[in-house]
Amino acid sequence: MKATGQEVLQDEYKARLGKLDKTNADAVVELARWCSSKKLFTEAEGLLKGLAAQGPDKFIRANVALGEMEFDRKRFDVARGYLKVVLDKEPGNLDAKIVMDAMTRDENDAFQKLLTDAVDLYGHDKFEQALAKAESFHSRATPENSKLLLGKVAFPNGMTFDDFIASARLRIPCPFCKEGARVCPVCKGKGELADGAVCSECGAAGTVVCDHCGGTGVKLGDAPDWELAPMARVLEQWAAQDAQELQKIAQSLAGTLKDEDLTAAGFKAQVLAGRALRWLDQLDAIGKKKIDFTLRSFTRDREDVQARFQGLCVQLGQLFGKRGEDSWARTETADSGLLAQDKAVRGARDDLARAVYLYGHARLKPRDPYPPLIAGAADKDQKLLAKLNLVVEHNVKLLKAYDLALANFRRNDLGSTLAVQVDLVNHAARQDLDFLSQRTTKEINWTLADWMAGCRFELGKQKGNFGDTTEYERPAFIKRLLGEADAMAAKADTGYQQMLNAAGNGRRNMVSAGLVHDTRIQAEAARLYDRAVLVVPYPLSGDKRQQINDQIAYMSKIIDQCNQWFTVPQPGPTPGPNPIPH
Repeated sequence: MKATGQEVLQDEYKARLGKLDKTNADAVVELARWCSSKKLFTEAEGLLKGLAAQGPDKFIRANVALGEMEFDRKRFDVARGYLKVVLDKEPGNLDAKIVMDAMTRDENDAFQKLLTDAVDLYGHDKFEQALAKAESFHSRATPENSKLLLGKVAFPNGMTFDDFIASARLRIPCPFCKEGARVCPVCKGKGELADGAVCSECGAAGTVVCDHCGGTGVKLGDAPDWELAPMARVLEQWAAQDAQELQKIAQSLAGTLKDEDLTAAGFKAQVLAGRALRWLDQLDAIGKKKIDFTLRSFTRDREDVQARFQGLCVQLGQLFGKRGEDSWARTETADSGLLAQDKAVRGARDDLARAVYLYGHARLKPRDPYPPLIAGAADKDQKLLAKLNLVVEHNVKLLKAYDLALANFRRNDLGSTLAVQVDLVNHAARQDLDFLSQRTTKEINWTLADWMAGCRFELGKQKGNFGDTTEYERPAFIKRLLGEADAMAAKADTGYQQMLNAAGNGRRNMVSAGLVHDTRIQAEAARLYDRAVLVVPYPLSGDKRQQINDQIAYMSKIIDQCNQWFTVPQPGPTPGPNPIPH
């Protein structure tokens, strides 16, 4: 088998070792350096330690060489150990000093690169990598390195190294959310459930404060003790800033806010409060570790934040509640139906949902009673919210039924289409049907009533009867029946007149069977449609009924004549005048 590269290298090493004079320091050091260049560090170390054991002079030479090798490997601490042994015995050893100085320069360059890389990563919002670099510097740099290098690095915003460490740790983003908020896990960001009901988990907002980070947007983990003091300073500063932001929101609510600003204020208040409380919790946790520094109690701060947030919830709940109530009042009195105003209904519903949601946060615990100031308003808005949820749910069902009917129609499933249409008109208000009729006019160029009448007519024509009709579709259905009856009667009359003309000219036997058959079919269709008109409960004048009955009688005569045409040698009596058009 062919030897591997490592085996070839070992063979070469053994060959060189076999020729080595181990008492010759220069030769041993030269072979050790060759081993180090080939990454045979164990062999190199063995050679040099063997040399060191041969006497004081060779001990010094061997340890300098060991220091050089470890310096080349960037193992500065190990190299420093070998060189220190030399300098302790010979403080003036020039070789050891040269290596030590070179190593110090390289080490300082490496440490400075750690710091500059950390600052650069921080500036690009890569806080976790920045923290890792800074912590690596802290763990590896000597006090002398730190004193020399920290003053040369420009940390952001004039921060000290400790502040930089704390700021980087407290800015590592939460892996579960974005900036403290995440998509509501219940409604998947839609603000409502599949049946159209509002999502109580997020109060129709579609987003919730992240429960993993408490709205901070930060991945909070355990920090080493040496980082706690600067962390505490940053946390206390941030908690105070968030508390001030809550105060600004309260002040802004006293003015006139745009609709979108009010919604944003409600969610921002939740995030700020959750974040401030989480910062205070972290401060309490640091205080319990009883490190060398002392933290004051933050109980009063927490109470202040909670009270401010509860006050904001009351204010925001009242504003959302009034906006929802006013919007619903305008919707109820509008001329168009609730389906046509579905967007406005949902807007009012969502405002009331936010009001109820915020009223709930005004309580210390979920089952606590509402504060007396808002108890009546909360109860009123909850009842109105339940009503609007039913309206939205009803609208959702109507729209789903309409879409299903349209899908069935496009699949040419007229029976299913008509069944859904009947169910739709039986459960929708007239104004809602008018809204849907506008949609059908745009989508299939028929009104809803004409669409239903067309489906019922085609199905009835296939079955030979038309069944019950809804009151909504009857005018359109009667119009369709009369139009089809007149069209078929005109065709039947034209065919029959051709038959009579042929018989009168002595060409009776030259009339095709196809003409007779088509004329009979047309007359039967006209009679079927006219009879259906008389069955449908629809108000017709006496004259109109007489016209229809006359046409039915005329069509019956044509049918009889067609049935007898090829069995009777002479044509029967002329049926009389043409039918009067409807």
